[in-house]
Amino acid sequence: MQTIKKLTEMANGAATAGAYKSVYRLIQQMVGLSDNVPVKYRRWLWEKTLDAATDLIALIVYAWDEQNVAHKVVYIDRALTKFTVLNTYMRLCNEARVLPLQKQTSLSELMADISGQLGSWRKATAERAKKGV
Repeated sequence: MQTIKKLTEMANGAATAGAYKSVYRLIQQMVGLSDNVPVKYRRWLWEKTLDAATDLIALIVYAWDEQNVAHKVVYIDRALTKFTVLNTYMRLCNEARVLPLQKQTSLSELMADISGQLGSWRKATAERAKKGV
């Protein structure tokens, strides 16, 4: 039983580490592109997009640190909600052609990766919560 618990924790740790690293890379790329964002979009759209991404990092850390599995699910759900907001801002950036298409494609690939990682982490954690582990 202990071995299964340790393997589950390691798997969840890998998902968390992956999500954290992917969001971190996303933020790094976004900051690197900030000078290329047209001035008319910097304040009202780009800054909000960056804020949503940095808020997502905090939620991932809070979820990782939470020991109570039921509370962990709540933090992951908040992270998924913040991710939805971030995804919407990114979509607005794409539609307004704020970034060159190649850069937007790179960010979109990272966003898809983050989505999958958060979804997997949420599913695994919810299953653990149901089992009472």
